[in-house]
Amino acid sequence: MEIPDWPFRGTDALAAGVITRHRLRTEFEMVHRNVYIRRGQLLTPVTRAVAAWLWSGRTATLAGLSAAALHRTKWIDDWLPAELNRAGHDKARGIIVHSDTLDDDEICTRDGMRLTTPARTAFDLGRRKGLTTAVIRLDALIHATDLKPADVELLADRHRGARGLVQLRTALTMVDGGAESPYETRTRLLLAGSGLPRPQTQIEVLNEWGAVLARIDMGWEEWKAGVEFDGAHHWTDPAQRARRHRGARPRRFGRSGMPGLSRRAWSCWAKTPRFPATTPRSAVGGGSPSAVGGGSRSAVGGGPRSAVGSRPVAGRYPFAFDGRTRGRPLPEGLAAQALSPVRR
Repeated sequence: MEIPDWPFRGTDALAAGVITRHRLRTEFEMVHRNVYIRRGQLLTPVTRAVAAWLWSGRTATLAGLSAAALHRTKWIDDWLPAELNRAGHDKARGIIVHSDTLDDDEICTRDGMRLTTPARTAFDLGRRKGLTTAVIRLDALIHATDLKPADVELLADRHRGARGLVQLRTALTMVDGGAESPYETRTRLLLAGSGLPRPQTQIEVLNEWGAVLARIDMGWEEWKAGVEFDGAHHWTDPAQRARRHRGARPRRFGRSGMPGLSRRAWSCWAKTPRFPATTPRSAVGGGSPSAVGGGSRSAVGGGPRSAVGSRPVAGRYPFAFDGRTRGRPLPEGLAAQALSPVRR
């Protein structure tokens, strides 16, 4: 037996003769009782889950976020505690122990460890308080697995009376496995919450020969409008900002006729989710009946804001589309070009 880079049981390593007690004390640190990792090694959601499973004597079932991590779900914070499902009252720091009754078809095995299936994992995570967080976690789980919302609905029907079912069912109507980050999920929910139709995700933009020119985070193919999320570094990093000001994406997508809305950092949206309703809605088909509900302001109200930060800027609006701004000047440095339609 070699000393692994992953968590291991100290008694197993000593019994195999691959380590001495002195080395165990000086080169490794104890995570849980009899469970060690190399000194200075940071725990990830996966290694934290493995350490918790070893602490249980390899008898517990990984659940919740630990099960999601073993299903290769991304975007789980490293500092969150491991989660186990087991009978008994033993406790350990950094481990949450559940005692739910699990049916046989709600448990699977990966790398020798028992864990809840993707459907049961989604059933548990989607019922926890916080609708937005639930949708983010379900999006990530669906993206990492072949899970379908209908699979989770079956468990909701099976476990009638379980706490949090109302939120779970609501979350299942909002999920989209095409989201590739929590902030893409938040952006999608923001768009839907502003009264726009639900966007499609990961839209491939083709040229007239059928070659893929680009892939847009989300948008509406029917109206040839796309939206992309940019992290804060796109605005704070000088090189990234310079590339944007030189006309980086979104720009002409060949002859696809698929322009993009100006990309925004989520931090800006979160601080100032106030914009004229006519601006984003005009981006969708120039005022699609299904997108426009009347009035000159969105539900959240407010006036024009700059593309970066929360300072109001007269005459500048956060969205630009297809070169048509209804007489208003474009935000400085943001691309908005009229594109020719696809040639058939």
